Order: sequence, then structure tokens, then C-alpha cells
Amino acid sequence: MSSIDFNIKKFPDPRQQIVPMHRVQNVAENANFTTGDKFATVWSKFFAMWITDELIDVEVMRNLELALICVMACTILLIANWQICFWIFICVLVTMLNVCGFMQRWGLTIDLVSCIGLELAIGLCVDYATHIGHTFLTIHEGSKRDRALRTVSSIGSAVLFGGLSTFIGMFMMSQSTAYTFQSFFKIFSLVIIFGLFHGIVLFPVILSWIGPKPYQATPKPIPQHDIEMENGAQLTCLD
Repeated sequence: MSSIDFNIKKFPDPRQQIVPMHRVQNVAENANFTTGDKFATVWSKFFAMWITDELIDVEVMRNLELALICVMACTILLIANWQICFWIFICVLVTMLNVCGFMQRWGLTIDLVSCIGLELAIGLCVDYATHIGHTFLTIHEGSKRDRALRTVSSIGSAVLFGGLSTFIGMFMMSQSTAYTFQSFFKIFSLVIIFGLFHGIVLFPVILSWIGPKPYQATPKPIPQHDIEMENGAQLTCLD
């Protein structure tokens, strides 16, 4: 076995690295060796990262779509209201768009670490809007605006504290110099900020305008008390 060393210059854009990688591979494939086992290949430890950059665009979109479908399927089963689930879907989708946009402004790129963070972010940001939507369906008295106000006053603080506690738990990662921890901290911080805004601020406003009717109330059974009379008759009293 013999080998030839070669160098490839650095490229500022990961997309530019893919072109020379394929060209070098084509050179090896078209070498037409006539001796030995007639096999030639090109490999470098950097090619593993470059191949990932080549496939990550398709993979991240597919994984995010599958994660969003699974999360919304569970939400539909638990909430059992199509209109609320639709607006939860909109809140999650807008949150993810905001996160992806601010990732670019914060110096993050699409790689394996950010791909994993974005997939986990879908399951995190859906909680905020889901709690608001479910509470809105359980309030029966008042107009849509009154029900939205009661929803925010009853569970809004709990949702807010839940987001803050998550942020506090992840704040220690901001002190790390590792790229993985820094990426997770930035992504989840954006998810918490935009998820809370869309769940506590935007979603109740939408519900106050075009919110659905509450869950159908189940009538409570009226307790009965039987009283035995002296003559053997039975008297039933309703509370």
C-alpha cells in the first residue's frame, strides 16, 4: 500500500470546502490504476466534518419537521381542540423562526450541535403555549377577553417562573468555553425568551379575539339523602 500526502487551503465558507473534496475524490476514481488491487481512495479527518456540512441542510429540516409533527400529534391528543392546537402550532413555528434568525446574528451556524439544540427546542417551547391554551379551555365564565385575562392571571406566573427556572438552570453553561455548551446556552436562551413572549403575550391576545368555546362542562350529580319515616315510608331529600 502506498499513499500520497496533499494539502488543501483553508476556506472561509464551509460550502466552499465541499468542491475541492469532490474534485480530489474524482481524481482518485479516474486514476485507472493497472497494478495491485486497482483500488484508490482519498480520505482525511477533515472530510468527515465536510461531509456533515454537505448533508446537514437536508437533515436538519427533515428532523425539525418530524419533531414538530410528533410534538403536535401529542398536543392534539392531550388538548383535544383543533383551534387551540392550530394556534399552538403557529406559536411554536414563529418561535423557531425567531430562534433561527437570531442564531445567525449571534454567530451560530447550522452544524451537528445546533441541529440537536433546535430539535430539543421544539419540545421546550411548545410547553408555554400549551399551558395557556389548556387553561383557556377550562374557564367557562365570561367573554373571550375575560377568559384570556383570567388565563394569564391564573397560570401566566407559573409559566413565567418555569421559563425563568429553566434559564437559571442553564446559565452555568454560559461560563463554559466549550463550543457545545455555548451553543446550547444561546439556543435555549432564545427559545425561552421567544417562547415565553409568544405563549404569555401573543397567544392570549389571539384567544381574546378568536378563542374557541370552553370544554363542555359535565353536570355534577345532585347528592340525595333518604329519610325513613315512622310509618315505613321513605322520604328523599335533594341538597
